[in-house]
Amino acid sequence: MKKFLVFFVAGLATISLSFAQNNYAAADEYVAKLGSMDSLNLARIAKNITASFTDKGQQSRAIFYWIAHNIALDPKAIKGNDQRKSLPEDVVKLRKGTALGFAKLFQEMASIANIRCLVVDGY
Repeated sequence: MKKFLVFFVAGLATISLSFAQNNYAAADEYVAKLGSMDSLNLARIAKNITASFTDKGQQSRAIFYWIAHNIALDPKAIKGNDQRKSLPEDVVKLRKGTALGFAKLFQEMASIANIRCLVVDGY
C-alpha cells in the first residue's frame, strides 16, 4: 500500500509540474517572438508584452519572461553598491541593472498592466 501511495504522489506531482510548465508556454512563446524591442520605451514594451493576455497570471509571466531574457545583471554596480542603476527607465535603456533595478522594473511594468505589485526590501 505504501508503494502505491508513493507512486501515486510522485505521478501526481509530475502531472501537476508538467501542467504548470505548459500553462505558461503560450506567454513564453509570445514574448520570445516579440524580441528585445530595443527602440521602444518602458511603457510601450509593457503594453506590447501584456496586450495579448487577459489573465493577470499570464501577464505577470510575460513580464517576467521578457525581463529574464532581455536584462542582465550589472556586476560593477552590484559590487560598488551603485543604486543609480535601479530606476526602471535606466534599466531598460542600458539593458542591465542591480537586483533592486530588476525588482523596480518588474513593479513598474506590472503597474502599467494594472497588476498590483510591491517591492519588498531585504533578503
